[in-house]
Amino acid sequence: ITEFDFEASLSDPDGGKRYVVEPFLLSLICFEINEKKKKKKLDRIDHELVSAFDISNVISFYYAKTMKDFSENVQRGIEDSLLTEGGFRKLQELEELESKYGIKSEDIQLLIEKRIIRKEARDGVEYVELIHDVLTPVIRARRDKRITELQENDKKEAIKNAIELDRGKRKRIARNTILLMVPVLVVLLWITVNKNIKTKRKYENVAFANNLLTASSIISNAYA
Repeated sequence: ITEFDFEASLSDPDGGKRYVVEPFLLSLICFEINEKKKKKKLDRIDHELVSAFDISNVISFYYAKTMKDFSENVQRGIEDSLLTEGGFRKLQELEELESKYGIKSEDIQLLIEKRIIRKEARDGVEYVELIHDVLTPVIRARRDKRITELQENDKKEAIKNAIELDRGKRKRIARNTILLMVPVLVVLLWITVNKNIKTKRKYENVAFANNLLTASSIISNAYA
């Protein structure tokens, strides 16, 4: 387990280093290492096994599995309020977190029991924060992915709306053009029929006019 994953404390009297770690996280990591030892059918946990162990995967899996039991607003509250923009842990006033995201006190207590957050009081005000820095890369990755997906969805929706708007404009133009054409065609029909009522081309003109009216009707129906 590397220095990066745990907080270095003061040196001990022998000149070595002491490490401060959340007991629950240590227990979780040891459990997973032991499970890996069983799968490899090893007699004991050796340095090679520990060195090859990926702590971030364990934390990521545990966080994802835990947060499935919570609603989306709880997940957003954790991801948006307990991390700075740069992805660092920060204290958040409990009352503000609950009211802004509609989080219930039972959810807060369950998050504490699941070792996702801790609660503390300062000057009579209750605050919450993530239980350990090892959670921050996992939560930041989930937050960034969610924001990216929302931006992509907004972009797709904007494109869809623009296409619908353009299609509507084109339909209105076509409809208005047809509405202007139909009276003109009717007048032309009337003039043509009356001029040629006594000639041998009477039936040809009537047929031609009927074809025009049929065509205009088909176009009109196509554009509603």
